[in-house]
Amino acid sequence: MAIAARVQNSADIHDPPDVFLANFHALAPHEQHLLATHWCDYEVRNGGFLQFFENSTGVLAPEAVCGFRALGLPEVAAKIEDAMNRLASSFPRNRALRRAKIRELRALLGGTTKLFDEYDDWYYTFLLHGDIFEHAADAYARAHVV
Repeated sequence: MAIAARVQNSADIHDPPDVFLANFHALAPHEQHLLATHWCDYEVRNGGFLQFFENSTGVLAPEAVCGFRALGLPEVAAKIEDAMNRLASSFPRNRALRRAKIRELRALLGGTTKLFDEYDDWYYTFLLHGDIFEHAADAYARAHVV
């Protein structure tokens, strides 16, 4: 993911959401797709959808949906969108608001930390079998880099 490594410095995920998104949307569409899917994949592999949504990278969830569609992985996009909808019909870009929604959801479900386990299980089974994400991202990058 050389593109993701190169462009992630152009849009710092730790900036406030409005600053980050302005810098992010200044990137070329293929760079946006690769960066958003890279961060989503990295976080979900590392700690699941809960980690993705709780961390700064969660600001990119809507862009990850678009990115996975662009990479030819609409099933992944649909799962991310479904997981996002568990938090709110209008996904909160602000990290503090996302965390508050997660706390509310936990309270509604009896304090469980297993809010997104079914999504995590699906992701690990679908994407990690045969490195589907890596192959799709590499093919997409080759097709869009001149």
